[in-house]
Amino acid sequence: MRRPEARFAVVDLFAGAGGLGEGFASYTDPNGHRPYRLRLSVENDPDAWATLYLRHFLRRFRDGFPTEYYEFLNGDLPEPAWARLFPRETESAREEALLLELGKPATTRKISAIIERLRSTHGPRTILLGGPPCQGYSLVGRARNAGKPDYDANEDPLLTLYRHYCRILERLEPAAFVMENVKGILSASLRGRKIFATVRRTLEKTGPGYTLCPLTADTSTPENRQPADFIVRAEDHGIPQARHRVIVVGIRNDLVRDHGDLLDGLSLQRRRDRRPPAGSVLDGMPFLRSRLSRGRDTADDWLETIRRAAKDLRHPPTTVRHGLRRSFDQEVRRALAALGRHRTPPITRHIRVGRSCPTALRDWILDDRLRTLPNNDARGHMPSDVRRYFFAAVWATVYGKSPKAADFPATLAPKHRNWASGAFVDRF
Repeated sequence: MRRPEARFAVVDLFAGAGGLGEGFASYTDPNGHRPYRLRLSVENDPDAWATLYLRHFLRRFRDGFPTEYYEFLNGDLPEPAWARLFPRETESAREEALLLELGKPATTRKISAIIERLRSTHGPRTILLGGPPCQGYSLVGRARNAGKPDYDANEDPLLTLYRHYCRILERLEPAAFVMENVKGILSASLRGRKIFATVRRTLEKTGPGYTLCPLTADTSTPENRQPADFIVRAEDHGIPQARHRVIVVGIRNDLVRDHGDLLDGLSLQRRRDRRPPAGSVLDGMPFLRSRLSRGRDTADDWLETIRRAAKDLRHPPTTVRHGLRRSFDQEVRRALAALGRHRTPPITRHIRVGRSCPTALRDWILDDRLRTLPNNDARGHMPSDVRRYFFAAVWATVYGKSPKAADFPATLAPKHRNWASGAFVDRF
């Protein structure tokens, strides 16, 4: 039986690894049909684009990913030559997932041609997605910029990248759009004006005009909408992450006018009773030892590196208060004893989530055909770094807080001011 064609063509700008587009592409209606198809995704970061391209490639296999894909991930064979095995699918993915920078003349010409083609084939049945880069809006990014003596926010092009989105919105005239950004955009300013207020006005007046809808507030009272109404909190909807994002949904004004009930049910006000913690997913992951970036990296080499680090700390540094020196030394001995009782965990990648993970979330995450956990690896460190981490972990256990740069012994002088302690010793 031939499956019906998707009703809407989706364009995804500033696509990153493709999260927004993936949500639309994977949606299935009550009849089992997928009404959205991603026809164009644009990203300028090569690493993010690689994932974006992979998703476009895999979506070509509507009856399930190819066997070779699982065999590769499970380590049963080297990475296949995908273009030779699946030439049509790889070519289609490369036509839809573009590694381009918005704003460049060549990019504008190429995208304009694609937009015109989509308008001619799909008419008004198009959707525009996008999350303009957020470094200039985020609180962390603004704090970093404040420390730059020559930084001028009024001249920062990262604060006006949303205009590229609006230009394509004007050309495409989609039935609806979704724009996503960090929460910091609500408080960011440019030339004395709130950026979010400017973005809202621009979106409302672009092309045929759009009605902006927050997903966490009543859509029937637009006059009472506040900027904070556009914040979506992931943990309120069953996601094990405190990820807060501003998400603006725009519906073309003529559709709102002709279909009075169009906004009914658009809100995401329904929240999950339970907020699953991150541990409900991560607890099932295998423990990994840190890797050694220099020399051999066997389990015995790693153990010897830790033993040497512990030996260096058998005599507590002078910064350890006299009353806690015994505790410091005991903690070092405890770590050594733990190493003696347990062999280092192998670099395994079994598939598992925590026992407390909700069933729906578990089913969404796990794939029965995968036997390993892809991309589950540890970073490599120099032995000198491992000694500093060991010291930081022992210090945090004894004092209940991370050490400052001045607390490190001269032989372990840190290159940076801040060190994350974590439960390093417990991960042996």
